[in-house]
Amino acid sequence: MDYIDCQPGETVYKDTIIAKIQANPDDITYQNTQTQLDVLQRQYDNLASVYTLTEETLFSQK
Repeated sequence: MDYIDCQPGETVYKDTIIAKIQANPDDITYQNTQTQLDVLQRQYDNLASVYTLTEETLFSQK
């Protein structure tokens, strides 16, 4: 087996183990991914809140 320090976009083959990929917080791709993750987390939190309120409303109407 080969152990490599893989860079983004590098081709690897079967039985290749990627030793480690270090995140680079200064890289624009990392920053965009982090921004997208933050937005998705906020959307999830909002949906969870709406779901809880809907459940509470339906329960109180019974």
